[in-house]
Amino acid sequence: MTRTKLAKLLIRVALAALVLFFVGRQFYAALQRDDLHTVQLKPGWLGGSTCVYLLGLGFSIWYWHRLLRVYGQKPRPLASIRGYYLGNIAKYVPGKMLSLLVRGMSVRGPNVSLGAAMLTSVYEVLTTMASGAMIAALILAFNPPTFRHWNFPISPAFAGAAILGACLLPLAPAVFNFMVARTAKKFPQILFREVPKIDFRHLLEGLLATSCSWGMMGLSVWMGLNAVLDEPLPFSLSLWARLAGVNGLSYVGGFLFVFVPGGLGVREYILSESLTFIEPEGHVVIAVILLRLSWTIGELLMAIAVKFLPVAAELEATTSEESVSGPPLVHQAPP
Repeated sequence: MTRTKLAKLLIRVALAALVLFFVGRQFYAALQRDDLHTVQLKPGWLGGSTCVYLLGLGFSIWYWHRLLRVYGQKPRPLASIRGYYLGNIAKYVPGKMLSLLVRGMSVRGPNVSLGAAMLTSVYEVLTTMASGAMIAALILAFNPPTFRHWNFPISPAFAGAAILGACLLPLAPAVFNFMVARTAKKFPQILFREVPKIDFRHLLEGLLATSCSWGMMGLSVWMGLNAVLDEPLPFSLSLWARLAGVNGLSYVGGFLFVFVPGGLGVREYILSESLTFIEPEGHVVIAVILLRLSWTIGELLMAIAVKFLPVAAELEATTSEESVSGPPLVHQAPP
């Protein structure tokens, strides 16, 4: 490792440690409340929250699988599911590229190239962040959150709109197709000579599908809060929309802190700070921590189940031979 790379690594580690220290201190203070001894965990609510979260991710998984088909690949559905969940687990290791690599390696095979898997993963992730920013901007423009301990210098709706614009630029079909074409020329051994095209229809499909994911996550947050609150929050469409908006804002905020693996701590801090309309504070902090734990454990269990359960193995075997009527494979460039 060169000195420059070592210096960059040390800076990233130092920044991540600083953010985690700040967030940890805020959470520690919130968890010192005297009323926390009254918290009674309701496992049914937490389990339901995890199941809804995993179902919500299914929309994003479908979109990634769809993009692979657009790129002329023939992934097995269960391989796409396993790769997506394993990639989400890998995001806790420093380095955003590792998550994409794990996804690609999990789905790669005779009918799927590593390059196509990674490129489509990038497009899916950016689309998911764009739809999260879009939902946050739309909802929080009408119902902006107030924060517990700090004043957000910019309107959350404006921040969401700015992030949406930043995400949509590389997602624009002309821009993305140009970037892919240049990449394919540099790395023909892992990509392909004939580069498929993404069009606006595919982008709109992705924004719609991943928006459904954010809606399910908003419902999951509501259930997670009810897992620790003394009195359940009455469900309403306005509450659901608000929770989906602040959750989208927290995810995108965590994504922007690229030096913090998985946005760990950042996401929870933004979410807990945005829920000022829910009391007591300590219960909210416990809820957002439990949500991170339960969602991550759920992803890990799903990846294991899809890989090792006999039923999953049998289903994967039946789909190993793709229909000849599917889209043709992209020709691989010779090494």
